[in-house]
Formats: sequence, structure tokens, C-alpha cells
Amino acid sequence: MEPTIIEQASVADDRGFVVRHFEGKQLNDVCNTHLVSLNPGAVRGNHFHPAQTEYIFFLGDKCKLVTVDSVTGERTEKIIDGKKCPLIIVPQKIAHAIKNIGA
Repeated sequence: MEPTIIEQASVADDRGFVVRHFEGKQLNDVCNTHLVSLNPGAVRGNHFHPAQTEYIFFLGDKCKLVTVDSVTGERTEKIIDGKKCPLIIVPQKIAHAIKNIGA
């Protein structure tokens, strides 16, 4: 099972932009949110959650997302463009690691 990638266009005007990934959705199961930075070449993650879905917002440059299904061993690699402000939904039992491959 692969993560879901929602490349939702942001709304911009002369003040800047806003992204509302969860607008109109009721999220009773979200219990852990955090904001992190990732220096060029650094890796975060490299873990999985046995019983929790993780929601990851990307903002910035390009990153490589690597996932491995902890049940089947299926591996995926995707390049994520942080300028599009995508939301990545990683299901439970999917190991995930993110590497900043941008500047």
C-alpha cells in the first residue's frame, strides 16, 4: 500500500498563499501534529506507526519520500515538490523516510 499524495494547489494573492488541505473534512482520528524543518541532505522519519496514520505537509524545495510496507516489503520512492504544498497521507504499518534533496 502506497501513501496518498494530495497535490492541492494553494490559493495566492498579493499577501501570500494559503493551503487548506483538511477544509471540509472531519478528522476525529488526528492525534499528533508537528512541524519540522529538514536541512539539505538530512533525513527524517525512517520509522512506521503500527496503528496510526501520519499526515505530512511539505513546504519548500524537493524531497525524496521512500516508503516500505512493513507487511509485504513493497518499496516505493517518489520525488515530492514542496512548492506545491502537498499533503502526504501515510497509512499505518508503512515505513517512511524523507530526505531533503533540494538546496
